[in-house]
Amino acid sequence: MKIILVTGATGFVGKHFVRAAIDKYKVFCLVRETSDVSVLPDGVEYVYGDLSDKEALRNATKNIDFVVHLGASVQSISKDVNYNTNVIGTKNLTEVCKENKIKKIIHLSSINATFEERGIYGQTKLQSEDIVKQSGLPYVILQPATIYGHGDKGLSATYKLLSKSKIIPIIGNVFVRPVYVNDVTKVILSALESKSALNNTYYIGGATKLTIREYMEKVSDLTGTGKKTFVNLPAWPFKIIINLNEYLGKRWLMTSEQYLSMTQSKDLDVNPAQRDLNFKPTDFDTGLKLWLEDVKPHENFASTRR
Repeated sequence: MKIILVTGATGFVGKHFVRAAIDKYKVFCLVRETSDVSVLPDGVEYVYGDLSDKEALRNATKNIDFVVHLGASVQSISKDVNYNTNVIGTKNLTEVCKENKIKKIIHLSSINATFEERGIYGQTKLQSEDIVKQSGLPYVILQPATIYGHGDKGLSATYKLLSKSKIIPIIGNVFVRPVYVNDVTKVILSALESKSALNNTYYIGGATKLTIREYMEKVSDLTGTGKKTFVNLPAWPFKIIINLNEYLGKRWLMTSEQYLSMTQSKDLDVNPAQRDLNFKPTDFDTGLKLWLEDVKPHENFASTRR
């Protein structure tokens, strides 16, 4: 049985991936002393450290076949936190992987790295991609669209907004392809073994192309949050407010990164991933139903139904 090291194992994608990988690989997880490892299944091994600790990374990557690099700063508005984790952390990891002759690294990047206008997260994820490409390691880079599933922040936040308000503001009219988390874990597993995918970058998006409004309407209909009035608003005032708050070190209703995600198209080509990684994305209606079944035991959906 081949051995993999997973960074970011206790994060949203990480915990889903580890559960999917445990039957096929011997799984080691890089975790902090303070990490909540209760979200991980029995049978995994823990290596303590983080992406800033190069010596811990060096020890963690010894006698490992593959590395699945999911660790990243996603929610922080701090430039330093994003840079230190996404750029320096990836550099530290690739350097020790090279030393220890890792056979392949799977790097989970983001669709935000492809935007024409990038925030600090998108910019640092693009830099992390360049580090992986220039490392000399065999690699596969994945650029997922917005990922949803049990434990996500985006779809859950959308549901909470729809639960509390009858008037829903819509900013932007771009197309999105939300991708179900189980599809992402499957494509990572495929990337570990695929030879045709070696040293390539793939966009990973859902099967359904939606406008922001269509996305909100589908979530509202399925979760039974009642009749809504959707109001299209100009985007520029939000940009000013967000930038001002972040300049002052404050977090508003949305981050600048979330604003950029809502105002720039994310409809890239999934055909290469379908061809090389046997990627079979779930349609959004099906994915929403699966999400609802997963979260029902943990959320009070009945209280919002009309």
